[in-house]
Amino acid sequence: MRRPAFGEDAVRALTTEESFSRGKVYFRNNAVSDLVRHGNVLTTQVGGSEFAPYDVPVRLRDGGVTETRCSCPL
Repeated sequence: MRRPAFGEDAVRALTTEESFSRGKVYFRNNAVSDLVRHGNVLTTQVGGSEFAPYDVPVRLRDGGVTETRCSCPL
């Protein structure tokens, strides 16, 4: 099985510029934790403005990212 690639281009294609910029800041500030892979789904938690971290699943397919979600407030 080919290992999925999810580089910056794949992530940018699924986000707005604002969301991408905020995510980059969270990553640089070590707010992204508990990255786990189960089959074709990556899950992580991201610390934000709420007390509990946000859950962020990322679905992978055909070597790239196909879907993301976040439990963060809109």
